[in-house]
Amino acid sequence: MKIYQIAKWVMISLTMSFVLCVLSHPYRGVQRVLLKGKYSVLQENQEGSPKYTTIQSHSPILPNLGQYPPDVLFLAQSGNLTLWFTADAIWFSLVYPEPSAALPETMRKFPPLNSLSKTVHWKLAFVGSNPQPKLIPGEPVPYTLNYLKGDRWVTNVPGYSRLTYRNLFPGLDLEVSLNGKGLNWRFLVGEMSRGVKPARPHLKLEGVEAVEWVDEGRIRFATPGGKIELPLPLSPKGLQVSYPVQGEETTTRILPPIRDLLSSGGDELRIADFSFTPQLSFLPVRAWGQDNASELVISTYLGGGGEETAYDVAVDAAGFIYVVGSTTSADFPGRGNGYDPTLNGDQDVFISKLSPGSSSLIFTTYVGGSQLDRGYSLALTEAGDVMVGGVTSSSDFPYTIGSTNSGGDGFVLRLSSDGDQLIYSHRMGGDQLDAVYDLVIDVQERAYLTGETSSASFPYSYGHLSGVDCFVGKLHASGESFLSQVLLSGSDNDMCYAIDLLEDGKVVVGGSTSSQNFPTTQTVFDADYNGGEADGFVSILDLSQFTASLEYSTYLGGNGWDEVLDLKSEGGFLFLAGFTGSSDFPTSSAYLSSLQGVYDAFGMKFRPTSGIAYSTYLGGNSVDIGRSIAVSADGQVLIAGRTSSADFPTTADALYRTTQGGDDAFVSKLSEDGEALLYSTYFGGSGSDQGYAIALGNDPRPYIVGDTQSDDLLLSATAVDPTFQEREAYLLMLAMGFFPTPTPTATPTLTETPTITPTPTATKTPLPTRTMTPTRTVTPTRTLTPTRTERPTMTLVPTSTSKPLTPAFQLFFPSILWSGSSSTE
Repeated sequence: MKIYQIAKWVMISLTMSFVLCVLSHPYRGVQRVLLKGKYSVLQENQEGSPKYTTIQSHSPILPNLGQYPPDVLFLAQSGNLTLWFTADAIWFSLVYPEPSAALPETMRKFPPLNSLSKTVHWKLAFVGSNPQPKLIPGEPVPYTLNYLKGDRWVTNVPGYSRLTYRNLFPGLDLEVSLNGKGLNWRFLVGEMSRGVKPARPHLKLEGVEAVEWVDEGRIRFATPGGKIELPLPLSPKGLQVSYPVQGEETTTRILPPIRDLLSSGGDELRIADFSFTPQLSFLPVRAWGQDNASELVISTYLGGGGEETAYDVAVDAAGFIYVVGSTTSADFPGRGNGYDPTLNGDQDVFISKLSPGSSSLIFTTYVGGSQLDRGYSLALTEAGDVMVGGVTSSSDFPYTIGSTNSGGDGFVLRLSSDGDQLIYSHRMGGDQLDAVYDLVIDVQERAYLTGETSSASFPYSYGHLSGVDCFVGKLHASGESFLSQVLLSGSDNDMCYAIDLLEDGKVVVGGSTSSQNFPTTQTVFDADYNGGEADGFVSILDLSQFTASLEYSTYLGGNGWDEVLDLKSEGGFLFLAGFTGSSDFPTSSAYLSSLQGVYDAFGMKFRPTSGIAYSTYLGGNSVDIGRSIAVSADGQVLIAGRTSSADFPTTADALYRTTQGGDDAFVSKLSEDGEALLYSTYFGGSGSDQGYAIALGNDPRPYIVGDTQSDDLLLSATAVDPTFQEREAYLLMLAMGFFPTPTPTATPTLTETPTITPTPTATKTPLPTRTMTPTRTVTPTRTLTPTRTERPTMTLVPTSTSKPLTPAFQLFFPSILWSGSSSTE
């Protein structure tokens, strides 16, 4: 009996020990949960064992279906980081922005097409691993992907939430996933490795320098893109990590098993995500004060971990908001709902649709190839489709019509209203730079385009082909062919920035020219070049035939640098905005009739048959650029742009009456006769901010977009993206004009200006004589030949001590366009 009881208690003890061993297995129910990117808390369920918490993966892991070298088996993106999974290593490619100060100062409406980003690569090799592990994808994500290369398309490709290296080391599997903020990975006892004693994995870090340890779970090192903090996978048997210390020398560190880390850290497991320098700022949403609560209707960032600029905005009849621009972020918000959810290269076009009131982001889609792509302008069809014009330097930019040329090409594309179908994409250009800067659509859905070209391939021209020329085109509604094309050019550089339709079906374009023989017509406002770096111009063309006819063309400017950057046609008048550095710029019925600083914005109401109705400077003591103009139903003009002036004129009801730091965006509203400033405000934060476009919908409150480097931008309570990261696009909607008789902050001394009397035969208005020439503190650089950035290769070029690492295969940002759309699941 006694022997039986002893055996019974021995069996019970062994059973309990076995159960305890199973329950205490380091990976039973343990999931590395990123809580604000720093800690994983092991919660307990009702039975007292660790609770398994599942992370929703925001960055799918994608298979290589032949679009990459065969060594690459899978890849994934997280923020600006791309991970390339091979059999014996994980390669990392980080896109990082070039310092903005390194870019040339430019007064052009859009930045030149040079690279705003660079790429650095490094490698984490599996030392002594299975040379042929089996890579098993996890659960599919709830949408499919489409691969495109130029005009070759492959659709419905799955993405996966995680990836497992089966039997990578003896007895061990490696499981990898990305949660939108960083890498989440772990070694665990292999499901197919029963009876095999788990090994200690050996990882070797190559292609980095200045390695330091944060703690037992994180390693930090330097790259040209900044300092990287990398989490290391935990392992039941610990981890061996080799890394460079100086030149070709390496050292090795042994990390303890996961059980020791847990026991020393209590119930918290310290986990790190990828963090870059400067680290991301997660800021609370700031609400505007009670006194001006009616002013700020919408204010939100738009962007991810890279750099964004919003170049244009439009609003449809139902109040839906559309924004287009450029991005270097792989984690742009809303990207899972559009035609292409994946960043394709250095910089892509982004197109976003927001609900009325901007309470939700309906979709965002990328469009692009392996290099630089930007969307500058958008317009909406009656059906709600989105037309976008811009520029690409990617040989694999998706197109249905056209061909790939050297240099940069212009493009026009049409995207379905739900954002998931590319209806057509027309690529155009020659052997030099070509760009579409603006477009407008007629009732028959034909697109009218304008921009610049350095290619001598257009079928018909007015003037002399040389340097950079202005082009105008009319595209068939199908996007298949041009119905009319023409160049406007002189012997120097000429650029068109804006286009609109007149009531009689003709088109009007505006821009800048440095040509003293730019084509003009008889009986115009100003037939002569006025001097300085450039003059503005306005031209009217009839594109009803393939051979276009020039109906009207005039210079607009003075003795300095002048450019027309935007225009609108309304009620038989042309409304113009831009900038001027001329002390004798023509003014009439002006709010400000003299140059206030180095460069001022200007607003003008102009009729080709009679001249200027009003023209006014708008600015302070430094540089002010009027980039975009909108006209309200009652004929009042709104202008948006950027200012570096500390005394830019504002009104009593302004959102901000003083500059917030660096350059600021501005929004100003002129009276119908141009003599009064009805509303004017700075907008921005402690960094540099600028406005690129302003638009009106059925609501009289304007929508403004641009970019910001301010982490303290004033946001609305319903901001769809409250997080600042690098350079962000922004969307702003202002309510203005709720206060009686606004008073400007600055009351400049007005210079008497000759009165312009409209006459049937327009003549050039006498210009006031100025005896003082303002001192120019800024000398803009006109960069006409863009700097091309070659595709990054997988060759590591460390800054000083590390030996360059050259793999057996070449990696680059995808030469195949990836696109996707949400499924109905």
